[in-house]
Amino acid sequence: MNRGWNYGMSQNLRTSIEENLAKLTDLLKSSEIVVLRLNHRPRDFRVTTHACLTARAFGANGVIIADTEAKGIIEKIESLNIAWGGGFWVRDSVATDRVINVWRSLGGVIINLSMYGEDIRNVLSDLYFLRHIRLKPFLVMVGSSKVPAKIYTIADYNISITNQPHSEVAALAIFLDKIHGGNWPRYTEGTVRMNPSLKGKGRISIMRTVGSDEET
Repeated sequence: MNRGWNYGMSQNLRTSIEENLAKLTDLLKSSEIVVLRLNHRPRDFRVTTHACLTARAFGANGVIIADTEAKGIIEKIESLNIAWGGGFWVRDSVATDRVINVWRSLGGVIINLSMYGEDIRNVLSDLYFLRHIRLKPFLVMVGSSKVPAKIYTIADYNISITNQPHSEVAALAIFLDKIHGGNWPRYTEGTVRMNPSLKGKGRISIMRTVGSDEET
């Protein structure tokens, strides 16, 4: 019997998932790269937060934390957007299979990052063509606990950064960097500016008013 990923959920959570999916669909239509975080657990708070930060820094539009609530992570990223700028988004409580179905209906490509996948160097030209020439949107799946076997069949591409044990956050960073050709987004709308330094510690500027700043 195929019980699906949301087997055992409360009715309230299932209702919340359906409502969130309806709100999410329009957001997905305007997105080029979305990360789907699978099997998030409360103890994964730090790693999932780092996955969101990495996705934002390397040019994804947003992250979906599937099949569970993650209010604390959403609030953390929203606060970061205010300070550092950008429209990066995080959504939770949406069923994995429903997200995949919507993405398919939008004509998007589904990619599963896994050490069991094909070496990215062998397929990077194909992926680059799909993203930058055919303008196909990418749904990039990264797991937490053991990823269901069905995911490997659903994915259009199972991609490995290295066929060795490694962090999903590291895999996500390298994948996005390669797909974007090292061209990361520049965020200019926030109240915080980084003034980097090649030698010694850089400085952070806090924008108090338009045209002025305070260094820390």
